[in-house]
Amino acid sequence: MTGSWSGLRATVVTWSRQREPVCRRPSARRSTEAATRPERRLRANCTPVNVLARADDEEAAVMRTRAMATGAAQRQRWRGLRWGRLVLALALAAAAAAAQEADRRATDVPSAETADLDLSAPLPLDPLVRTGTTRSGVRFYVRRNSRPEGRAELRLVVRSGSLQEDERQLGLAHFVEHMAFNGTEHFAKNEAIEYLRSIGMEFGADVNAFTGFDRTVYQLRVPTDDEEAVERGLLILEDWASGLTFAAEEIDRERGVVIEEWRGGRGAAARISDQHLPVLLAGSPRATRRPIGDPDLLRTFPHEDLIRYYRTWYRPERMAIVAVGDFDPERMQRRIERAFRKLGSRQARRQRAESERPAEIEDRVELSSADRFSLATDPEIQRPRLEHVVRHAAPRGGSIGDFRDDLIDSLFLRMFNQRLGELLQQAEPPFLSAGAGLQRVDASTVLFTLAMSPQEGLLLEGLDSVAVEAERVRRHGFLDSELERQRGVFLRAFERAWEERDTTSSGAFVADYIDHFVDAEPYPDAAQRLDLVRRLLPAITLEEINARSQRWSSGDDRVTLLTAPDSEAEDLPDGEAILDRLEAVREREVEPWVDEVSTTPLMETLPEPGEVTTRRQIEELDLHHWSLSNGIEVYLKVTDFKRDEVLLRAFSPGGTSLVSEEEFPSAVMSQTVLGISGLGEHSMIELGKMLSDKVVSISPTLDEEGEGFQGGGSPQDLETLFQLLHLQATAPRDDPEAFASFENRMAGLVRNRRSRPEIVFGEAIEEALYDDHPRRQPFDEAFLERIDHDTVLRVHRERFADLGDFTFVIVGAFELDAMEALVERYLASLPSEGRREAPRDVGVRIVPGEVTREIAMGVEEKAQVQLVLSGAFEQSVEERLRLHVMVEVLRSRLRDRVREDLGGTYGVGLSASTSHWPTESFRLTVSFGADPERIDELVEVVFEEMDRMRREAPEVSELEKVRETERRNRETALRQNGFWLGTLAYSLERGEDLTNILTFDQRLSAVDVETIRQAAGKYLKRENLGRFVLRPAAAGGDASPQAGSQEDPSQIEEEAA
Repeated sequence: MTGSWSGLRATVVTWSRQREPVCRRPSARRSTEAATRPERRLRANCTPVNVLARADDEEAAVMRTRAMATGAAQRQRWRGLRWGRLVLALALAAAAAAAQEADRRATDVPSAETADLDLSAPLPLDPLVRTGTTRSGVRFYVRRNSRPEGRAELRLVVRSGSLQEDERQLGLAHFVEHMAFNGTEHFAKNEAIEYLRSIGMEFGADVNAFTGFDRTVYQLRVPTDDEEAVERGLLILEDWASGLTFAAEEIDRERGVVIEEWRGGRGAAARISDQHLPVLLAGSPRATRRPIGDPDLLRTFPHEDLIRYYRTWYRPERMAIVAVGDFDPERMQRRIERAFRKLGSRQARRQRAESERPAEIEDRVELSSADRFSLATDPEIQRPRLEHVVRHAAPRGGSIGDFRDDLIDSLFLRMFNQRLGELLQQAEPPFLSAGAGLQRVDASTVLFTLAMSPQEGLLLEGLDSVAVEAERVRRHGFLDSELERQRGVFLRAFERAWEERDTTSSGAFVADYIDHFVDAEPYPDAAQRLDLVRRLLPAITLEEINARSQRWSSGDDRVTLLTAPDSEAEDLPDGEAILDRLEAVREREVEPWVDEVSTTPLMETLPEPGEVTTRRQIEELDLHHWSLSNGIEVYLKVTDFKRDEVLLRAFSPGGTSLVSEEEFPSAVMSQTVLGISGLGEHSMIELGKMLSDKVVSISPTLDEEGEGFQGGGSPQDLETLFQLLHLQATAPRDDPEAFASFENRMAGLVRNRRSRPEIVFGEAIEEALYDDHPRRQPFDEAFLERIDHDTVLRVHRERFADLGDFTFVIVGAFELDAMEALVERYLASLPSEGRREAPRDVGVRIVPGEVTREIAMGVEEKAQVQLVLSGAFEQSVEERLRLHVMVEVLRSRLRDRVREDLGGTYGVGLSASTSHWPTESFRLTVSFGADPERIDELVEVVFEEMDRMRREAPEVSELEKVRETERRNRETALRQNGFWLGTLAYSLERGEDLTNILTFDQRLSAVDVETIRQAAGKYLKRENLGRFVLRPAAAGGDASPQAGSQEDPSQIEEEAA
């Protein structure tokens, strides 16, 4: 889970509920050609995303595991209101939109009339969704949506999951889902997957499934320009619904895959969940019905128990088909009705032997008036975490009044968490992270949680700080200025969703319809939502929001969860001490909150504009190239892909390679430190409030070979975007208090980091590959001590003192004339002294030859492998594509052999990247997890497949599947701003021909089977091989590397013990 302490992104804390891809197949990697481009991910705030702005990996893992069991957002779909995915994060608001329709009922902005609303009335439904029931009893939802063009999202939804299992079937709901990919009536074994690959759809990305507590969902994406593909896609859904074959040999082979999925999910987070969930969810069947199931049962269950689950619960009245995409909705409805018309009679024949159906378990939490406490410790947990939970009866509703209630709840949470965020900016913050949230567990129960991770040794003090803020709200309430600011945030979010109604991806709609089928949650369209918000939001009062603090924080059913490292177990308070501390706050003096708001403009004095000196148009790409008076080059592409999106990227050669070894740690963290320091005269807190209703995202970047900017925003906020960029270059803020906050928080985050096996493993890999290079050191206490505040500022000012050699790329929905004025004022005015730089070779190289490391650490019976091949690479767009195609063929083979044939792993990760600097090189990585006893066997299988590719050209059919997948991926990519931004910037930065974008199909067609064999001969050689294995400590040995290692064994042994 990630967030931004900067406040410059209007992330609204919202309701969360079950998003169930608890047991989901791993996605295949997207285009390796794209992967070889070092595209920097667009950050969702106006300053660099940094380690302070993110929950650390351990905490995120714990929360993800808990979310899977409580029904919280496993996919982290922000839930604005509990009836649907009202995305209130400005950066995500476009996902909750309606789509382009020729027969759209209205295109005007919804009115803001203040006429009284009937709060008891049900929420409206999107009128463009066609719904009904087939003759067999299957429900359907059909909606036309043209983004992406030529694609349809298809879903089979079964209203059955792990809650429908009996004691002999724990985990078999999920196992049934796996069997859907191992043989059906019309597609033997894995023929369905192979057919979908032949039409360009990827296993994992386009073809997938997930199982939750109360639902199982099968997912397909098909091209709509191929009539046969649509028909066969529906046939696959029909087979999944009623035609699984359950061949005995396929069931037994799949046991290994499912066990490996279970194994891969084990770790500290899972063990903590095992201890906490029976207490947190006492009285709920979800505490013992996790979808992944019981591994002992999964190894031994009789086949008939699996088949019995399928025949019992896969019934027409429990199924729905969802279809959203670029098609004629009337025709799609007819196709669905035809495909599923006989399903009922087929199922009835199969169920004649079933004399009666089992009763369903009631999915509800039995509330009580008892206080409960759970202490969970683990050797691999880094730091304590305290959660105080109040369980409430809160039935799910679907009325306009419920909508209004959820707006109030979301405003309350957002305002409270903003206050906690401000406390984190203090020089000595009272905690490392803190927040409040609401989670829906089931149809009638909601959890209100106050959570906090303390500074070292200050658990009760950190709890005091959070409790005092809750008491401050209870006693004094919020302020008018806070409510008015959040009204603007919320309104802008819904307005942006409406503005993007015609450019929203089809995938954004399907989850709403799934929820309607499973939970009866309404699905208004973007216009209806905005209309409601405009009517309801102005009338929500402070008194109503203040009352929510009392409502949610009070209650008799209280649960306290305390998580900590084993090493701190003896010093922890018990549940009674924690509750006493919470109660004691009621007796303290608590002053009202002071909302400090700056009245100074973002830029008091605007810079004098420069000018565009030359203009050129690259007509083939509809691309404009401007040269500015200060030497900056700007490339602009106007698109209509997203109505409310403009993306920006800039780069200049140099980077941290030009700083000394002493300055390097400060340089690496400079953008993190400055990202929480504010800009110009404004602190970060002031900036957050000033820009709360803006949709802007801009970050300076500084990496090894260059500096630059990346970001974007709404067209209407572009001037703010450029002002922020100008200030980041020219007016970084010297804020000693922010630096002290950084030091204190980072010290807490890196504490005990080597208690985690995955961190020790990752550090061992980097140390071995780069021969312990001083610029590849771990981020630990020693690294942190070398970061100096003055050096941070000096490095940033030096790197951004002269922008005359910068190149900017801007892509999105903007007017050229308006953009020219902004570019001349804010870019052409940036400082330039004629400096021209190039990155310096600092000697970072992957060491040649074979390097082996084996680490023995961890308590789970699981192992991890990473194999790294590397070497020289001759850079060209053609050679990158050859590498990419070869990797995709190998990926398919490894999946088929290691996962499907041998059942040895849940998924094999495979990635390839290339580098231009300091030398032209490549790095290819294979990674997977498995039973420790099978690691050596499976590594040899990987090597066998690599050697086979080097000896023998692949089958033409293998190549054609990859080609078709890449063609289909390219069709979609060409309608995405991010693709154009990344591809143009990459080509410009490397000096490559921009029109290469237009020759992809020709280059792809030129890759033949012999080309792939030749590429394998170059890139699958094992002359430069890193072989890294992480085994559990129980497997024997110690944490020291094995023969061939260059590490210090005594050091590793001591640190990993």
